[in-house]
Amino acid sequence: MATRSCKEYQRKSESLLDATSKGTPNTKENHKASSCAAKFGKGSKRSLIKSNKCSTRMSRKSEKLEGERQLAMQVIELEFKEREHQLKMERLKLQKEMEKTKVLLEVIDESGEDESEEEEDKGSISLVLDEIHEDGPNDGVTRFLHTMPLLTSVAKKEHQYTMRDIVNSFRLPPIRVEQFKSDPLKYPMWISTFDNLIASRAKAAAEKLNLLSQHLEGEPLTLISGYLLMQDSVAYDKARKKMHYWYGGDAVISRAFLGKLENWPKINGKDSAGLKRLSYFLDEICAAKGSIHDLGILDYLQENYKIIAKLPLFIESKWRTIIMKYNNNEGHFPFFEVFAKCIAERAEEVNIPTFDCHANKTASYQYQRSSNKKSCSTIKPKSISCDLCQGDHESVVCEQFQQETLDHRINWVQNWGLCFGCLKSGHRFNFEDSPEMQ
Repeated sequence: MATRSCKEYQRKSESLLDATSKGTPNTKENHKASSCAAKFGKGSKRSLIKSNKCSTRMSRKSEKLEGERQLAMQVIELEFKEREHQLKMERLKLQKEMEKTKVLLEVIDESGEDESEEEEDKGSISLVLDEIHEDGPNDGVTRFLHTMPLLTSVAKKEHQYTMRDIVNSFRLPPIRVEQFKSDPLKYPMWISTFDNLIASRAKAAAEKLNLLSQHLEGEPLTLISGYLLMQDSVAYDKARKKMHYWYGGDAVISRAFLGKLENWPKINGKDSAGLKRLSYFLDEICAAKGSIHDLGILDYLQENYKIIAKLPLFIESKWRTIIMKYNNNEGHFPFFEVFAKCIAERAEEVNIPTFDCHANKTASYQYQRSSNKKSCSTIKPKSISCDLCQGDHESVVCEQFQQETLDHRINWVQNWGLCFGCLKSGHRFNFEDSPEMQ
């Protein structure tokens, strides 16, 4: 529409110019016509500029919309492809699991068939042995040659046994390795389980180092955190050496054993459970004493006396008799293993199942006494408040009570149920029976 109007303006302006050129010059009509033609020319130029701007704006908007539409289509295509890829991966996982289950079922079926075949073979072999005649001079050689192919059947049975072991291993629950928290007494068992169950399955040193960091907590994790940046075999070896130096050395483990034994609480004569726990710990020390030579210090009299000081008197007297017999027979102080055996025997004596009911009653009685003490300690004292002014003092001390007349004070004391002699509650003293009033 804008272009058509511009063209019409151009035509009108041209016709006006022609008319002015044909007419007589220097007339008013010619002057008006020329001015109108000039105005039409300016208007046509402005309309052309406006139309060009509008067309460029519309083209830009259309290009922008087209680009947004194409971008949205690309995003939708990418999401569709990603979803399709996820579905393919899930299908592959399901197929692998189906194949594994099929193989396991086939192996289980074969193992059941093999067991039935073995039972049938045993019955048939017993029947065949009864029918066998005595061997001739060359029968042994021929039988040996005929039995050579049985080696393949033996290998097949061994393979079946290995497959059966694999299936049984799948049925076992997974063994979890706990996180190590800087206890030297737990380090030997923890590091052995870590090596057998986790480190043996990993091939790369970086993978072993990451798995090691995942099973550490607290101080041990900060100890090897610097080696996690290297991610190589040298870093893994250094981390293991550092862990062994601080937690797995003989001196560290022996110091942990001795420290725990030194801080062991004193055992009462009726504490049968505490004596049993001590015997378990002494057995653990005896097991570690064979490989840790620093624990040999427990064989000396001074260290043994520290443990005896924590035990009841009847155990000490029995241990003294053992020391005397050992000195007379062997000529030296008994070893720590003898002391651990003595404590284990005393723990078995005081923990006979027949007397467990008596121990439970004693424990329950002690618990009731302690609970009563706790309940008494939690009783809060009553808060004192004045009935006249609601203050934190007694009513008889209040200024308002003292300013009242005698009759009013007597009435208040009677209403509060106080004694007229001491103005306290809990007992009564009649005001009329007092000698002062008589």
